[in-house]
Amino acid sequence: PFGWRCRGAAVCCAVAGGSDDTGCGEFFFDPWARRLEELLLVPGLGLQEAPLPPRLAQRRGVGAAGTRAEVLGSVFLGGGGAESNEEQASLSSASSSSTASPPPASSAVAGVGAAPARRLRCTMVRNGEQLQAFNAVLYPSYRLGPLPVLGIDVLSFNGHQKLLFGVDWAPMLPTAAYAEANISPFLGDFRQRHASVLLKPSGKFYGDLPEFFSPQMFFSRPSGPEAMRPGGELWEIFEHYCSRYSEMLQAAAEAAASSAPDEDARTTAEARQAAYDCWHAEHDPALAIFRKLFGEQWTEEYVREVLFPGVAIA
Repeated sequence: PFGWRCRGAAVCCAVAGGSDDTGCGEFFFDPWARRLEELLLVPGLGLQEAPLPPRLAQRRGVGAAGTRAEVLGSVFLGGGGAESNEEQASLSSASSSSTASPPPASSAVAGVGAAPARRLRCTMVRNGEQLQAFNAVLYPSYRLGPLPVLGIDVLSFNGHQKLLFGVDWAPMLPTAAYAEANISPFLGDFRQRHASVLLKPSGKFYGDLPEFFSPQMFFSRPSGPEAMRPGGELWEIFEHYCSRYSEMLQAAAEAAASSAPDEDARTTAEARQAAYDCWHAEHDPALAIFRKLFGEQWTEEYVREVLFPGVAIA
């Protein structure tokens, strides 16, 4: 269901318009995308793929050294809620000038009701040996209140000479009390068990008092590509952060099902998720790379429609 065009030559060629020059095996982080599918695209989260128009699902460019750059994207929406219907309408509008099929009709997952996850967005990028990257963000349903957002970043630069790993439950409220109640109980002990590969992230990007990064963020700079392959310690950390997040969301949804709707919490969640998107749309260093490789106009549309659609409602 992820639809990465690197799952076999036939699929790649179909999406690439029949060309066999697809580089199907060159996405270093494809195993991470596949594993994320197994961990998060489960019945309990109720996510369904919302097909993107071809111009946003795949984009090619040329790097400074003549390398072929490519970005692939996928979006999955939770069924059974007004917020999902609104975003599906937005994607349908973005698709109106293309031949992409419309998103599936929103529907609740059997036995679950409105899905606990609102949106999962995944992006994979390559630019020869200069850059390989996989990024994913999972947003909870607004109706669950301002719960953390799951963020995943794995990157490789210059032929795997520089590697970065980051996974976090981004806080929607920048207080210690919020982190202690909503994040630390799920991750704190596990994080300390892997202290040997844990580093403090640079304040250059995250800031000294980061608004949307938690004290439980796991950041690492592995020394070689083997550390980023399936089965290693960082792979285990990635799996744990994702699986615990899925469990947390499903438990929150079960609790919400037996409680009266909290409109104030819902409003706060919507505002803070939009603020999260706005912060990243302004500060994400990947966007400068996207503009160079794929063009200014396309990048602005990609930010608005795929990466950080909350900028449109903030």
